[in-house]
Amino acid sequence: MREAAKAVAESQQRLKWLTGREREILALVTTGLLNKQTAAQLELSETTVKTHRSQLMRKMRARSMVDLVRMADTFGISAEKV
Repeated sequence: MREAAKAVAESQQRLKWLTGREREILALVTTGLLNKQTAAQLELSETTVKTHRSQLMRKMRARSMVDLVRMADTFGISAEKV
């Protein structure tokens, strides 16, 4: 139980390291949008979205999109808040 709480606290700390744009992209890609769809919604290039997505995966230490979705869910991050 303590390990789970520690993991959540560490993830919450890493969340603070994300830029505003990375947070926007996190909210959108965790809803299932493709990079191309996210780019269109934010009026960015697909390459820019891929770069931000890569950075947020690294910063959040997520091994997969499933990890990232779980983190977003834990912290209440959703596309409605973007």
